[in-house]
Amino acid sequence: MGTRSRLALVALAVVIAVLVIAVPAQAATVASGSSQMTVSPSLTHTLLGLRITAEPVAPATEVTKWNKTGQMYWWFRVPMAAKSGKHASTWTPSTGVGTFYHNGSLRFVNTSTSPQKVFRAEGIQVIATSKNAYSLSVSYPTAEYVNLPGTNYQRVVLATSTHAPKITHSGKSYKIDGVQFKLTTAGRDAINSLIGVVLPTDVVLFDTNLLPVLK
Repeated sequence: MGTRSRLALVALAVVIAVLVIAVPAQAATVASGSSQMTVSPSLTHTLLGLRITAEPVAPATEVTKWNKTGQMYWWFRVPMAAKSGKHASTWTPSTGVGTFYHNGSLRFVNTSTSPQKVFRAEGIQVIATSKNAYSLSVSYPTAEYVNLPGTNYQRVVLATSTHAPKITHSGKSYKIDGVQFKLTTAGRDAINSLIGVVLPTDVVLFDTNLLPVLK
């Protein structure tokens, strides 16, 4: 093989390599899954002291658990939705970027008031902008009761996480372990506007495992 031929082959190989590198990672559609959200024993104790309870709205579910020292905590399972309206849940494992839509909702209830005051987090979205950056976005009714005629809804980034989670998988089932959501100032103010209690922004609100199953 002549020098020109070898040089041509080398140039072709370089071009192919550049093209392969330049191809962006394709987002995978989420077929199913869930987000498992834990309220720590210490925060559960704080909330109960304020007479605040955290509750699921179906199909989200809740289990009350106890740790090894007998402290109670709340554990929620919120199912992921393959689609929410025109939007699909997608996530790219190689970059960690995607949006997880959810079915069901969570609510914080001030049981010390009559009638009880409620903050209901609906339209739950977990938005990953990188492997280490996540936002918990929710829609909430600005009136105290969801069934109140004329209720208006607003969307707020309720909490964020910059904690580096551990990502593992078995086939198309993934586990993003340790997304630690803390309330944003906007999230704190939204909750306070409806239930009249200021929750802390400097502690983990939800220690979350995301469990997407990709198509």
